[in-house]
Amino acid sequence: MIAPGSQPPVCTDPREDWVRVPAPREDVRLRAAGLRARAGAHQIPQLNPDGVLSFRNHSTALSPSEASLLTILVLRFGHLVARETLTTGLTDDGQLCSRNSLDLHIMRIRRRIAPLGLAIRTAWGRGYIMEVDEGNESPSGE
Repeated sequence: MIAPGSQPPVCTDPREDWVRVPAPREDVRLRAAGLRARAGAHQIPQLNPDGVLSFRNHSTALSPSEASLLTILVLRFGHLVARETLTTGLTDDGQLCSRNSLDLHIMRIRRRIAPLGLAIRTAWGRGYIMEVDEGNESPSGE
């Protein structure tokens, strides 16, 4: 909040904003909501060595194969990951997994991460993208 007549700051970070006072309560509320949304878009899930995926204030435990796939998806969060890259991350005794096996794992992971406000989108014929689920905002109500 800046005082009337003060020079407004230059905001170079999308997680920063300002409003001149006095400001209507509704303007402040809407600016704060926009700021929270922009800040949330810059958050990245974290996967610990024990196979627990955390995002915002929530977490879920994963099986070893789910953790293996999510390691790759988290490293490339928001970007396309080719199916071939994921199948190499999901091997069984040195053998590549089948297409159906990968699809089944992705289906299970989608169910597991949905309560965290995350989603895996399909890029047909190319691979998958893990991202924030815009239709399922943070479970904390942010």
